[in-house]
Amino acid sequence: MGKVSNIPLPPEILSEIFHLAKAKRRPYHLVPLEVIFSHVCSDWRNTLLADSQVWTNITIHSPKTLPRALAYLSRTAPTSVVYVRVELYDWDRKTRDRQERNTFLESLNAFLESCIERCKTLLIFTYRESTSSAIVKSLSASAAPELERLRINNLPPDVDSNPRDLEHPDVLTGGAPSLQFLEIEGIHSFPPLGSLVTLHLHNLKPDWFTYDVFKDISTKSVNLQNLSLEAQTFVTAWPNDTARPSITLKSLRSLRITEHFPGLLVKLLLTINAPRLQSLWLVAETTSFDFLFDSPQFLASQSKFANLKYLTLDSYNMHSLHKFGLVFPNITHFFIPEAPLFHLKHLAAAFSSDPPLWPKLETLAMTAKSDRRQMNLKEALCKIVSARAEMRVGLKRFLSHGDTVEFLKKQESDLLNEHLDIEELCTENFREPWWLMMHESHPDSIGLS
Repeated sequence: MGKVSNIPLPPEILSEIFHLAKAKRRPYHLVPLEVIFSHVCSDWRNTLLADSQVWTNITIHSPKTLPRALAYLSRTAPTSVVYVRVELYDWDRKTRDRQERNTFLESLNAFLESCIERCKTLLIFTYRESTSSAIVKSLSASAAPELERLRINNLPPDVDSNPRDLEHPDVLTGGAPSLQFLEIEGIHSFPPLGSLVTLHLHNLKPDWFTYDVFKDISTKSVNLQNLSLEAQTFVTAWPNDTARPSITLKSLRSLRITEHFPGLLVKLLLTINAPRLQSLWLVAETTSFDFLFDSPQFLASQSKFANLKYLTLDSYNMHSLHKFGLVFPNITHFFIPEAPLFHLKHLAAAFSSDPPLWPKLETLAMTAKSDRRQMNLKEALCKIVSARAEMRVGLKRFLSHGDTVEFLKKQESDLLNEHLDIEELCTENFREPWWLMMHESHPDSIGLS
């Protein structure tokens, strides 16, 4: 066998290989791919060090990784944008020494202040609310002209001994004109909201999330299209706008409300007027919707969310399913994630009622908490398909997880095969906005791509 000559690749080809091979996010216990490449040979190392775009993804997990972040930042071009991830969950949970914590946070804050003007995305992920508050406070007067996505995540506030004593100043008061995505969990330090398209407010607490605060947020978020709200506790001190909504969100197209205790969901739906709303996603296992259904707003159903196309009832017990058909009659897509299949009789009754509910419905999507009642699901679908075909408002498509789809297809039901396309639920065949956003990957996403 002849000798194989070593022909070095041109730097531009090497650089393209490095960019394609580098992961967006990598477990913190593994050596970064760009570091591995730099140890292959001197040519690779020189090419890597000279390519300022290789080092723009910066992740900080602990004091040990801060020097690496500083080195990465120094290798980027002075005018290039950077994508910064501050993932301190493990360090924040395990480190108790106050001096160690303060020393590191001071250095971390200095680093963030030095690069915030170049950040395109910023993730702050901590265990304690007090830690994320301290980091955010350091950026209170900063400007972030390039920032498009800001995500601040931490556990619910009960891990802190005195969460009420925390300061919550506004952040980035120097300006953030490009900010389109904001997710805040627990804390309530807000950047400028004028450019926001998507807003997530999670772990809402009634001591600060009042009607007046929400109205102020709504007034400032003039371009808001997607709004997700989640409350962990009771929300009671809101007006009951039964007759007419008091807050208008003119640009809102997608609304998602999650509540773990009754109060927030019904009050918000009564408060909000959203003439362009196309998608409504509700997560509430125990909420009674009777107060909502009986309000004058929803009795005049044609004018409340008249453009709604997607309705999602997450983990819903389906007891009052037929009433949703009375207040949201024009939807074309109905999604029930984590459906309790032991309540299928309510599903079958609502979708096969005469006169028909949801006459424009095209797609029914459903995922189940258990696959033990798949035969019951098949029987319910047969009843629905048969009834709607007779009323000439036939259902076109049923979407679910792969195992449920496989089971239904194995049944070889002539009725289902003739009237219904049964497909595995995915982003290609179900274009509900929140479903699509859940499956997007961004440099600030939590987890691995």
